[in-house]
Amino acid sequence: MVLQYEQPVVKHRHSEKITTAAAPGGVFDQSMADVSLLVGLLVDKFLYHLPLYRQHQRLAQAGITLSRATLTNLVKNSIHLLRPIVASQLDHVLQSKVLAIDETPIKAGRAGKGKMKTGWFWPVYGEDDEIVFIYANSRARQHLDEVLNHHVSGTVIPPLLTEAKSRG
Repeated sequence: MVLQYEQPVVKHRHSEKITTAAAPGGVFDQSMADVSLLVGLLVDKFLYHLPLYRQHQRLAQAGITLSRATLTNLVKNSIHLLRPIVASQLDHVLQSKVLAIDETPIKAGRAGKGKMKTGWFWPVYGEDDEIVFIYANSRARQHLDEVLNHHVSGTVIPPLLTEAKSRG
C-alpha cells in the first residue's frame, strides 16, 4: 500500500512567492517512517520471527535502501511507544479476581560462542481473556513478586512448593 498525500501549492499574486502546506508529521522526529512501516517491522519480527537482517534483505530487493542500524532503531523506538499500552493492559489484567501465571523459557541473547542464554516469559492471564507477557532474564521469583506487589491490591499467597522449601 502506498500512502499518497496531496498538498496544495499556492502562488501569492503580488509577491510571486510559492508556498505549500506542511507535510504530515512522522511518528518519530526526523524520520519518514510511517505507522504502516513500523507495524510491519514489528509484526514480521515478533509474530513471524523474521530477523531484521532478513527484513533488510527484503527491503533491498524491493528497492528500498535503509541501513540495518536504522531498522534496529525504528524497532527500539516503536517498542518504547508501546510501553504505556502494555503497562495499562497489565494494570487491567492484575485487577482480575483470578490470575493465571506461568513461566516459559526462551532462548534470548548470547551466552558465548555458539550458545544462547535462557530468558523467561511470565504470561499473566486475566479474567477478560487478556494476556500480558513479562520478560525476565532469570527464573527467580523476585521478578514475579515485583510485578504482583506493585500492582495487585489484594494478598499474594506464595506457591506451596516455595513455602515447603523455605521451611525445610
